[in-house]
Amino acid sequence: MQVFIHDYRMDGSDYVVAFRTVTKSGKEFVTEHMVSSTQASSKTQKEIIDLAWIAVKETVEIHAERVDQSGETQPVECDLIGQELIEPKSKPARLEVTGPHHIEKSETVQTVMYSAILYDQYEKEVLNKKIKFEIEEAPDNVSIKENILTVQPATLEEDVLFHLIASSGVIKERISVILLAYEPKAIEQRVQVLENQTEKIRQQSLVTMGAVTDIYEQIQNANDPT
Repeated sequence: MQVFIHDYRMDGSDYVVAFRTVTKSGKEFVTEHMVSSTQASSKTQKEIIDLAWIAVKETVEIHAERVDQSGETQPVECDLIGQELIEPKSKPARLEVTGPHHIEKSETVQTVMYSAILYDQYEKEVLNKKIKFEIEEAPDNVSIKENILTVQPATLEEDVLFHLIASSGVIKERISVILLAYEPKAIEQRVQVLENQTEKIRQQSLVTMGAVTDIYEQIQNANDPT
């Protein structure tokens, strides 16, 4: 397969790049891609062409393979040719959930806020759609109301994994949340206590060594005939 730059032109403030592909069997087809003015900002012609090629590369390779395998290209009738394209209406396509994936242990009640953004097939935010939050496989001390997760103090033997689910209609997104069985601050305090104890023992050892040295010197002086 060989690919050649077939066309490079501006369409308004955007750029259109076309590639001519010659397959292994010698068949040819042209693929166009538009690079927006935002994407092309501060870029050279070569960089703009590279952006276009990255966008169509996989499609070109797949089509080239199919063209070689399909034999002669057969014309296909389409009653829609010449009609104005009616763009598909926006519809929810995916949810993006944000919020902590780890929750530290605490001796007091914790409230954790989560949020979710609904996007359509054009990656634009869909507004005014109700988003429901729920939890799955959560321990008894964890509950959720709207987008606020509440964690009651509890003694855990080990970390607990559960799931938070955001949904809007048939669109759902699940994230994993881990409720930690330890309290980092408590560990820091424990480390500080151990360090203090170690220092105290060290000081006591120094005092003991000093006392032993004094006794030894006294014995030496007592045995000294001078």
